[in-house]
Amino acid sequence: MSKQSELVIDQNLINEMRNPGFDQRSGVNIIARPSVAIRDRIISIQNGLRVIEPDQYYYPSFDLHLTVLEICSGTESNQANRIFEKIGHLVPGIFQTLTSPRLEQPSLRFDKQAGVVVFQQVGALNEVRQDLSKRLIDHGIDVAPRYATSSAHITFIRYLKQLSGNSAQLETAAQTLGAWQLDEFWLTCGANWYGMKSRIKEVGPFKIGNASQ
Repeated sequence: MSKQSELVIDQNLINEMRNPGFDQRSGVNIIARPSVAIRDRIISIQNGLRVIEPDQYYYPSFDLHLTVLEICSGTESNQANRIFEKIGHLVPGIFQTLTSPRLEQPSLRFDKQAGVVVFQQVGALNEVRQDLSKRLIDHGIDVAPRYATSSAHITFIRYLKQLSGNSAQLETAAQTLGAWQLDEFWLTCGANWYGMKSRIKEVGPFKIGNASQ
């Protein structure tokens, strides 16, 4: 757990909660949503943490997601919509023949900006990311994420104020999540910085790998 003095209080999120629609940072992402079993276990972890930290922002269950590929971020909505519509003509074709990656060994991590469930053994997911990037580029679509990522995580809490307690006892709880076979992807567009379904539009799910069609 980061020291309280190091935490970043998310003012953009505070403003969005006070004035829905405040956050105008638009983007286009390919995401995966957790299975019902994993989602329910994350909710259980959130509920345990709420006892200690009741005044933080906890992602609603329907907003929980893993970003597979960030195509663009922090752009104007018109530009994001154009990219979204262009990719929309490529799905589900760009997902065909992809290998369904398996994520394992989940753990909880708290940094200065958020609390996340982090999965290990992400080599197969990173190969899918590279494959998807190449397919999009081959169709003339620029892939311009904020930063290159090789992690696999689901954000479940962001800070609205300094932490008042200690969540160390919850850090072993993520081990009960188990492995996760990613077999469905969604394409999303909008003010998706926090994954709020109320602020995005999406198409999917699209089956990948050996999942039944």
